[in-house]
Amino acid sequence: MLPSPNNTRKRLSKPLISLGALLSACAVAFALVPSFVAAAKVVSAPNPATGSVFGLAWFHKPPEDGSSAQVIASEHRYVHLTGPSDALFREQLRSAGYTLPIYTYVSSQAVEGPGPYMDSTASCAAGYVPYDNNFAWNAGDFCLYIHPNESWFLHNGAGQRVVIDYFGTARYTYLMDPASAGWRAFSYARAQQIRDEWGYDGIWLDNLDLDLDRAYNDGMNSDGMVAEYATQAAWQTAMQGWLSGLRASLGQFPLWANIVGGGLAVTSWDSYAPYLDGAMDESFGVNWLYGWRDPEEWRSQVARAEQWLGAGKGLVMVGQGSMTDTARMNFTLASYMLVAQPDRAFFRYSRFDTYYGSLWLFPEYDTARALGAPLGPRVELGLGMWKRLFTNGYVEVDVSAHTGRLVLINSLTPTSTPTPATCTTTFTDVPPGNAFYSHIEWMACHAYVSGYGCGGPEEPCPGSYFRPGVAVTRGQLLKMLVKAAGWEEVRPQTPSFADVPEDSAFYTYIETGASRGIISGYGCGGPGEPCDSTGRPYFHPGHNITRGQLSKVIALAREYSSPIGGGPSFADVPSGSLFYGYVEAVYAQGIVAGYACGGPGEPCDDKARPYFRPSGNATRGQVSKFVAEAYMRP
Repeated sequence: MLPSPNNTRKRLSKPLISLGALLSACAVAFALVPSFVAAAKVVSAPNPATGSVFGLAWFHKPPEDGSSAQVIASEHRYVHLTGPSDALFREQLRSAGYTLPIYTYVSSQAVEGPGPYMDSTASCAAGYVPYDNNFAWNAGDFCLYIHPNESWFLHNGAGQRVVIDYFGTARYTYLMDPASAGWRAFSYARAQQIRDEWGYDGIWLDNLDLDLDRAYNDGMNSDGMVAEYATQAAWQTAMQGWLSGLRASLGQFPLWANIVGGGLAVTSWDSYAPYLDGAMDESFGVNWLYGWRDPEEWRSQVARAEQWLGAGKGLVMVGQGSMTDTARMNFTLASYMLVAQPDRAFFRYSRFDTYYGSLWLFPEYDTARALGAPLGPRVELGLGMWKRLFTNGYVEVDVSAHTGRLVLINSLTPTSTPTPATCTTTFTDVPPGNAFYSHIEWMACHAYVSGYGCGGPEEPCPGSYFRPGVAVTRGQLLKMLVKAAGWEEVRPQTPSFADVPEDSAFYTYIETGASRGIISGYGCGGPGEPCDSTGRPYFHPGHNITRGQLSKVIALAREYSSPIGGGPSFADVPSGSLFYGYVEAVYAQGIVAGYACGGPGEPCDDKARPYFRPSGNATRGQVSKFVAEAYMRP
């Protein structure tokens, strides 16, 4: 967002063409082309994790903290630098093996010059040397080309040029009028010169304003008025005209921009979209540095990013905050991962008031790379909770709590069932708003569960059905669990249970569970269960699993310990009950919450504790949640 990201040690550029040649170029007429320009293909280099969507972005200048070109080249998948003064570092990146495009920073509608001069009658300091981050980058440019042309400038209500002194550095930038024919010709000619002579792979425009907010408020002489524009709509129309001509003058040369102002509406960028190949959202997911966006703002901003990426355009998403505020970093990173797409979505967590001069690397970046490919779009779980599944884990964001987390589960992925590269599993009876949607989707995408074909009672075609409210048998649970745990299946010659023969569909799963000590069965001798010569127990594979039994199996399988003190957490699971320790263990892991008191036969005690219903049958939806929550996390 800064028009002057350079520091005082910056090398200054020299003129690249004669002034006469530039004057000739300014006379070139450019046709306006409002038609859509397809996004340029983003060149791709191998990503550290196959199918990973994660890519770090570096900008605007070479690092000031001693980070080498080799480190920047190896860690990043998007880079833009600033002008000829950064050409040496650009070539160092390429020598270090960086093969992706490197863009150059140019301020879109502001030029730097001496002053401040309120109009063209002021005497101009011809020897002033500007930074090379704007279209008037040579010494003398401002006084020779810009200053004499009053119609090129924006003016406040008093008729003065709008002048900005960023951070009180006494390096002045003047806002230009995008409708001015002279300014258009000058900027187009300079853009062509950048394309043809600077050696970069594209242009990155800073401060591509959607509205007049900067002119109204940021100038040292701003008075809330702009003489040239009575409405925001008129400004946008002029900007579209300027962009259209710039796009025509550059041809297919990539053009990115930091789009600022205009609010966070999903469609707010649409008017500039036809002319751009990529964009930056410089305060993504959070407000600048310290504030938070309210949930609706966050929702709209993320949806806008999703729409932009869906159109095939590139996007750099920047989270603003302190280096030590890792919770804020995780929130912005997880928000980015909810919508990121391979090779065109890039991320950086930094702070603008340091000019982005230091390289911040967090361990979570390695996790983001290792998550692999997304299995589908983000899913809203309700109450501001969002989740997105990846081949090796998942990302979760709680918008209201301002938390985000990346969970890697690749070490728990079953070796017997390859993780799918993509997931298109959907069930007609489990829409996105279903309480178990994300858990069932995760289970189905990993082939731990499957559905039923259409055509049955109340299951019309087309579609497939999961039946989340149907009870789960003991045999079915073991199959789901063993698959999710990734355990090697065992097949003993002699069955351990009298009612689970070798040809049973659940034989290896039940035997695997028994070998790991998570199930034991029922003693023989009961009605219809005679004892054989070895007195083998019975497993009852066709009986429904209860919620208490489910808790025991999950707790034993994951080796969860029952917390000491604090219980009982549920009104119907007292400390002396059979499943008390197991229920408390899964509750402590956040796998289950129970049912609020006050329902029929479930009065509220003095602590208003919920009920667990340990004897109730566990449904397919509930089991999916238990198993997924146990194995979606490390």
